[in-house]
Amino acid sequence: MPIGLSLKENNQDIINATIREIASGRDNATGVATLVAGTTTTVDSTNCSAQGGVQITPSSASAVGAGAWVSAVNNGSFTITHSSGFAGATFYYRVHG
Repeated sequence: MPIGLSLKENNQDIINATIREIASGRDNATGVATLVAGTTTTVDSTNCSAQGGVQITPSSASAVGAGAWVSAVNNGSFTITHSSGFAGATFYYRVHG
């Protein structure tokens, strides 16, 4: 949750504000991944679950050429496999489940 809600939160004002944020389409299951040299990039994401999925979207036309896809999803991280020569290309990501 974008305002720092924990699973043990008991302040109703914070809980309500978080619900409003989620209802407005905001959450903390998104981010930006930057590719590193080589052909795989591991991205740390605390919201990742091995049973979940990750969607990536290139953030620029040059990133499209990386031929990137999510090749592994683990608890706490995911791996993007991509063509070499695209270090620095960025992708938006969203974690599901």
